[in-house]
Amino acid sequence: MITDRNVLLTVAIFLCSAGAFAQTTPQIGYLFPAGGQRGSNVDVHLEGKYMPAPCGIWVDGSGVSSQTETTEGQLRLSIAKDAAPGNRLIRIVSVQGGSTPRPFVIGDLPEQLEHNNETAKAIKFPVTVNGQLNPQGDIDEFELLLNPGQQIVCAVAARSIGSPCDTTLRLLDSDGRVVAISNDHRGLDALLVYRSSTSGTFTLQLYSFDLSGRPEHVYRLTVTDGPYLDYAFPAGLQRGTESALRLAGWNLAGGSSASYSATPSAMEMVHEIMLPGCPNRLLVPVGESAERSENEPNNTVKAAESVVIPLTVNGRFAEPGDVEFFRITATKSQKLKFDIAAAKLGFATDALLTISNDQGRILKTIDDAPGTRDPSLLFTAPADGEYIVALTERAERGDSDFIYRLTIAEPRPDLRITVKTSEFAIESGAELEIPVTLTKLDGFSDEFELTAIDLPTGVTVDSQMLPAKSSASAKLKFHAAEGLHFSGKPIRIVARFKRDGKSVERVAQAAVTLVAGAAPIRTGKIWLAVTPHVPFTLATTTVILEANRMAAFRFPVTTVRDEGFQGQIRLVGVDPDRRGTVIPLSGMINYDSNTGAIPLIIQSKAVEGTTHRCRVMGVVEVDGPDGQKHSVFRVAKGSMAMGCQPNLLTLSVEPNRVTRRPGGVIEASVAVVRRTSMGNVTISATIPQYPKGLNFKPVTLTSDQTQATLRLRPVDSVQLPPRVTLKILAESLCDGLPISAATTLTLVAP
Repeated sequence: MITDRNVLLTVAIFLCSAGAFAQTTPQIGYLFPAGGQRGSNVDVHLEGKYMPAPCGIWVDGSGVSSQTETTEGQLRLSIAKDAAPGNRLIRIVSVQGGSTPRPFVIGDLPEQLEHNNETAKAIKFPVTVNGQLNPQGDIDEFELLLNPGQQIVCAVAARSIGSPCDTTLRLLDSDGRVVAISNDHRGLDALLVYRSSTSGTFTLQLYSFDLSGRPEHVYRLTVTDGPYLDYAFPAGLQRGTESALRLAGWNLAGGSSASYSATPSAMEMVHEIMLPGCPNRLLVPVGESAERSENEPNNTVKAAESVVIPLTVNGRFAEPGDVEFFRITATKSQKLKFDIAAAKLGFATDALLTISNDQGRILKTIDDAPGTRDPSLLFTAPADGEYIVALTERAERGDSDFIYRLTIAEPRPDLRITVKTSEFAIESGAELEIPVTLTKLDGFSDEFELTAIDLPTGVTVDSQMLPAKSSASAKLKFHAAEGLHFSGKPIRIVARFKRDGKSVERVAQAAVTLVAGAAPIRTGKIWLAVTPHVPFTLATTTVILEANRMAAFRFPVTTVRDEGFQGQIRLVGVDPDRRGTVIPLSGMINYDSNTGAIPLIIQSKAVEGTTHRCRVMGVVEVDGPDGQKHSVFRVAKGSMAMGCQPNLLTLSVEPNRVTRRPGGVIEASVAVVRRTSMGNVTISATIPQYPKGLNFKPVTLTSDQTQATLRLRPVDSVQLPPRVTLKILAESLCDGLPISAATTLTLVAP
């Protein structure tokens, strides 16, 4: 169903070559550009795979619509002027399901594309530049004209939008000297700030830390001399209470800081801070407890600050070795929850929490809670009295932005539900079970209902009432009626329970890890598709089969068909290895047959004795309930593995280094070795850069000949360099397919 908050766009997606596990759903490799300006039309190149037919695009949220598709793999998005800025999630969707989501960023600044020019490109800021670090070793350069006292902020979004590159920024002055460099800031994306003391043209360089590069190394570079936010202190707000924050950043109204006041609504879990003219936004947490900032000095037990719980204390390790002490009062058997938020808010702080009694005996020490660098502890007071809470920075680091939020309160039982993936599929007339992980927090012991809402038409769910002592997991069963049209939409899996007489609902979250080392994308919108049945499976041999370079090798493929299905299965090669040494062609399993083959070519650059891999996808057409034909596919498990044999045709030249004489004919003896039958072999020479300096005639060897003489005559009027390297090429046909071999011949001056 198409609504103003879920936009379905039509686009044709072709296959790309990145590797993946076997599956029957589409995937997004990358988007370029990965964002656009509000009020603009953006032509997006969408690289996808496992999608042999036209598919759709789902965009989360309102304000984004599609225009006419331009070319295959291209999508035009129209972004409304009032579209909410920030990250949106995009999925490829097909009759076989939905892909994992990818972020698409909606911004305020003008945008431009970087086209991998060899020379630095001048940019007029403020601007957001969309680029790709490709190929390996790529360094993108931009010219910036700065005036005395002008401060620029250069911020990269790469890992934060699912790109694998770990970016570095470097600024050079007009003499080529490095004046600023930056790697990671609040994560794995680079941010560089520089205030110029002179007028001049500076060069901003952007590259991957390890100089890697591939098409999917997409980035967004924002350059501005306007306001840019870094963090807020206090680092959070209390729900329903007006609070004053100090915003830190660059080029703000007050220089490096600005004041801000907000009253979060009763529904807000996170408050968004926006400033006029500022291209980025801060997201600060909203809590239930009263908020306050630490009172210094509190860096000794004697000076420990007394606090009354429940409370959230906002503090910072202002200098290296700083220690924060707080004093609380608790009664025997009283349960208290200690939570630190620092790393999860993007700060470098690695906090260590220690609880001692009033005699100084350490009762509990905790470093990292599971899945985070932040401590979290459920503590039971052993006796009435005072307790000392100590916070330290594990590496004894300190500065103004080593910030933390310490919440101390009696535990509030709660329930967290998660699913392992963000997309599922159910066949019409079939059942589906989705495993759900149930994490009971802080003594949760209530009965609750587990169900799903916003289901596709014709799909139902068996809601469950789970007892207080239920296990840590459950399976939610879905049913699809017979004859449903193929469709898909985001659903929500929810748990409902009572708290203080009020209904509470928790939505299951899926954590999507797009690239190692980056924070996962979390979404509560789980894609559920009603899909057709794929009436076959594919299999390939697990044996490494040997093939020759440049030979079209027919790799065997077998199928197991459903009873009654006898149609043709088109075979398509997918996921060749990244070395680019395998060229997959297309094959076929014919009607009523269970065997077929797909031709694969190992290119001439493959090294003898190495193994090269590819995978195979089978595509068929099935009838849909709508009376239309629909393409469906299945990817065979495992890879087709080929070992590279010595060439079927080899070539040698004797001698391979010849001294040329003025006005003389250069002669070289060539020999070929054939390892199979083939046609005539033609010997020729390729002379790069000097096509008019030498003349030669190709030589043909018939099937009974193995040697010939290649004669080259220098042109008298042309002055050749002291050394010229020629490529000698032997070409023939084997089973109607081209086969070749090559070597070199070096000509040197006397």
